[in-house]
Amino acid sequence: MSQSGLEQYLDRLRKARSDNEIFACLLVITRLVQANQVDGETRRRIFDAVGFDFLNRLIATSVVPEGCSEHIFSSLALTLLACFATDKELAADPQMLTKIPFFCEVIGSGVGSSKGEVLSMAADALHCLTAISLIPVVRQQLINRATAAVLVQQAVIGCDAASDIILRLACSERKMLYSGCSDQVAWFVQHLSRLFKTDQGLTKFAVCKKLIVLISPEIQTSWQELGNWQKDIWLGLNDILCSKITPQYCQDALGLARNVVEVVGMKWVLAGVQDSSSVHSDFILLLLHRIVVETKMCLDRETVKEVLESEVLVSNCFYLLEHYIHLLVTEGEDSLLSQLVSRLHRTIEDAIKDVISFLTTVAMSETSEKALFLQHGVVHASVRVLCVWMAEETASLKDIANLVPFLVGLGQQSLITLMKESQASSEDVFAGNDVTRFLLPAVCHLSSEDDTRHTLIASGCHLLLIDYFVWKIDLFKHQLSLETDSLDIQDTQAAVVTCCSALLNFCVMEPHLIASDSNFHRLIQSVFSFVCTSEMDQHVVLHLNCICLGLMILQSGSVTNSNLQEFFKKTSHDLGIVYKFSEDCTTCRVSEHYQKYWTDIRCLWSLAMQALSSCIRTYSVARQVILDWEWPSLAARWIKKLSRAQEKPDTLSESSTEKQEAEVSFKQLIVALSTSA
Repeated sequence: MSQSGLEQYLDRLRKARSDNEIFACLLVITRLVQANQVDGETRRRIFDAVGFDFLNRLIATSVVPEGCSEHIFSSLALTLLACFATDKELAADPQMLTKIPFFCEVIGSGVGSSKGEVLSMAADALHCLTAISLIPVVRQQLINRATAAVLVQQAVIGCDAASDIILRLACSERKMLYSGCSDQVAWFVQHLSRLFKTDQGLTKFAVCKKLIVLISPEIQTSWQELGNWQKDIWLGLNDILCSKITPQYCQDALGLARNVVEVVGMKWVLAGVQDSSSVHSDFILLLLHRIVVETKMCLDRETVKEVLESEVLVSNCFYLLEHYIHLLVTEGEDSLLSQLVSRLHRTIEDAIKDVISFLTTVAMSETSEKALFLQHGVVHASVRVLCVWMAEETASLKDIANLVPFLVGLGQQSLITLMKESQASSEDVFAGNDVTRFLLPAVCHLSSEDDTRHTLIASGCHLLLIDYFVWKIDLFKHQLSLETDSLDIQDTQAAVVTCCSALLNFCVMEPHLIASDSNFHRLIQSVFSFVCTSEMDQHVVLHLNCICLGLMILQSGSVTNSNLQEFFKKTSHDLGIVYKFSEDCTTCRVSEHYQKYWTDIRCLWSLAMQALSSCIRTYSVARQVILDWEWPSLAARWIKKLSRAQEKPDTLSESSTEKQEAEVSFKQLIVALSTSA
C-alpha cells in the first residue's frame, strides 16, 4: 500500500462514526501492522484514532458476523495491541496492564493448537507480555497478575520468549518472583536441570546460563529438596568438567556450581563421595582441580590489570575455595571424606600460594595504580579467601608475614569507606567489602604468636581493631534501636566478638602497649558506654566479651574516667549473677540462664574475674561498689564451707573442673577485697 493509500485509510479511520466503519478500516490497516511496515509516528496516529475503548469492545464482543472466524475480533484487537506495545508509553499504560490476564488466557489456549489463527494470537499476546517485561516500572505487574504459570508452561515447551521473560523477572524482581511464584520457578528449574543433564550439545551451555540466573539464595526452602534438580545439575556439571571447554563455558560452569553451593551448601559437592560405587565419586576433586587451575591461569597473567578483568571467574573460584576450606574444617573427620583430606589440602594450598603471590604483586604496585587496585572486587575476594585460610591453617601464618602491612592498610581503607557510607545513609551499608571483617579471625591467630604480633603492632593493626570496635559497637546499638533484621544484628555481633578476641590477645600479651597508647582510652570509653547501657542476659557472649576487654585494659594501667564507678558497679553485678549460691551456701552452680552459653563464656568469665581482682588493688572505687552486692559474701561463705568439707564432688556441680575454676576465681577476688581494705 502506498503512503497516500495509508493516509486515506487513516483519514477514514478518524472520521468513522460507528464501530463497523472503524472495524472495516482496521482490517486494511492491520495488514500493514502485521507486515511491520508501520513506523512510530504512524503507530501513534492509529492509536489516537482507535484508542483502548474500541479495543476493549472488540475483546468483549462474543457474537461475530456469520461466516467469520470466532476469533476475528480478538485477533484484530491483539494484532493492534501488539503493535501498540512496541511504544513504551503505551505498553506501560494501565489499560494495557489490565489486559495481562487476557494475554495469559490467549497464550494458554494456544497450547496444543494447530490452528494458525490461534497460534498467531498467542504470539501477539506473548509479544505484549515481552514488551511489558522490558519496562522496569511496570514489570512487577506480570508477577502480581499471575503470569508465571503460563510463562513457565510456554518455556517448558521451548518458547524462548517466555523463557526470556522469566529470566528478566528473576534478575530484576527476584524476591517478589520467588516468594509469590515459588512452585512455578521450581517447575522451571527442574525442567532446565533435566535438560542440562541429558543434552550433550551447545544447548547444555545455554541452559547453564539460565540456571545461573534462577539458582539463587531466594529459593524457597520448601522446594530445595524437591525433585532431582540438584543431582541433575551435579551430573551435568560433571560432564562439563570432564570435557575440554572454552574459558567462557568454564566460567559459566563454575558460576553455576557457586550458586548451587550458595543455596544448598557443600553437601551437594559431596554427593559422589557418599556413593563410593558411583563412577562420579571424584567430582569433589574434579571441581576443586578446575577451580585451582582457573585461579592459577587468572592470577598468573602478566599484569594486575589483566587479572582484574577476570573478576567474575575469580570471584566464583574464591567463593568455592572458601567453602572447600570450611568443608575440611567441619567435615574433615568424616569417614567418607577423610581419605581425600590430604589431597584436598595440598590442592587448596597450591591455590593459596598463587593468591599470596598475586597480593604481593598488588602490594608492590606503584602508588597511583595501587589506589585503583585496592578498590577492586578481585583484590577483596583474594584477601577474603586468604583470610579464611589463615584463620584455619595456622602453620602457614609466617608465609604471609610480609603481607601483614598491606592487609592492615587495606582494612583501614575499607573501614574509612564504610564509615563514610554509614554516615551518609540512615540504612545499613553493604558490608560485602568489609575487609577488616575478613581479617579478624586471622588476626586472632596472628596476635597469639610473638613474631607476627609484633609485626601487627608495627603495622598499626591494634589501631585498626580499636577503630573497628568503636564503629561496630555503635552500629550494633543502632541496629537494635531500629529493630534491624536479626541476621544483620547477628553478623554485627559476631564481628564485635571476634574483634574483642583479637584485642584481648594484645591486652594479655602486650600490657605495656595498652598502658602507653592513648588510643586505648578511646576504646575503653566505647566499652564503658556499651556495658553500662545494655543488659547482659540479652546478648550474653558479646556483653561478657566487652566486660572482659574493659577490665583487661583497666588492669594494664591507671585510667581516669567519669564512668569508672558505674562500670565497676555494672561489671561486678553481671559477673556475680553468672553463678547462683544455695541459701545455705553449700552449693554453687552456673545459673540456669547462662548454662546454654557456658561453653562460649567459661574462659571469659574466669579471665574477667581475674582482671576484676587485679583492678580492686588499683582502683579503690572498685572495692567499694563490689561490696555493695551480696554475692561476694555468699562466695566467701561457700569457700569456707568447701574448705571445711574438703572435697565433696556434689557440692558444686557434676563437673569438678567447673568447681575448681569457680573456687579459684572467687578466692582471688576475696583475697583482693581483704588485702586492699
